[in-house]
Amino acid sequence: MHSNEPLEDLLSEEATAGAMARRAQAALEEGSEAAFLTELDAFRAYLAVDLESHLAHEESELFPLLEARGFAEEVAEAKRQHSDLRRMRAALASASREGRASARHLLGTVAEMLARHVRYEADFMYVDLTVVEVERFRESLDGDLQHRSLDPPAQAAVVRVLRPQHQPR
Repeated sequence: MHSNEPLEDLLSEEATAGAMARRAQAALEEGSEAAFLTELDAFRAYLAVDLESHLAHEESELFPLLEARGFAEEVAEAKRQHSDLRRMRAALASASREGRASARHLLGTVAEMLARHVRYEADFMYVDLTVVEVERFRESLDGDLQHRSLDPPAQAAVVRVLRPQHQPR
């Protein structure tokens, strides 16, 4: 069987993003302060380095190919989500470890956004593929999301970060 290393690498990176989102959610649900602080630091580092590298690679290498194949609307939405994730990453990075309630809230919100983003991309990036691994990957994402939606406080946090009110000059 012929190996498709670029596809395998991409799926591996996507799976890692989903796993990081699950770990963050699990740490929040556990309630342990030590688990929360450990996961907060790990998630911040992941977002800043590994995820940023992945997003940049998608934007420079993969998205132009998908646009050429007729997925311009989907790519535009994925780019918007990338931008939203970057803004939320910056908000999480600046959240104080001492302001734990705010940091907890932001960690949960960013983890949820990341999980939904990975699932969104799985719907359009792999549309032409029939590889068994891709279907399993999509199924695992669906199971992880469990059809959750952002709670009202999380939605409000996203709106505050992504659409800050204009300050009078």
